[in-house]
Amino acid sequence: MIYKKPICDCGKELIYLEDRIVSTSFKINKNGKVGKRSIEVCEGEMEGHILFCDDCRETYATYYDENERIIRGDRIS
Repeated sequence: MIYKKPICDCGKELIYLEDRIVSTSFKINKNGKVGKRSIEVCEGEMEGHILFCDDCRETYATYYDENERIIRGDRIS
């Protein structure tokens, strides 16, 4: 079967949007405030993912076919 990229109801190709936990570390400066420059950024586990239309802003559930390719699910309200 030929793979077709997921398409929004408006006709535009959907993009894969992935949420991840990101932690950023900062030094505390002399006056007790958070420093301006980060000293470490740690990217954690993935929280979730959706298919997103950059044109009309609709979102869809993400599923995978038997070949682990991304396919579109139902629209998320």
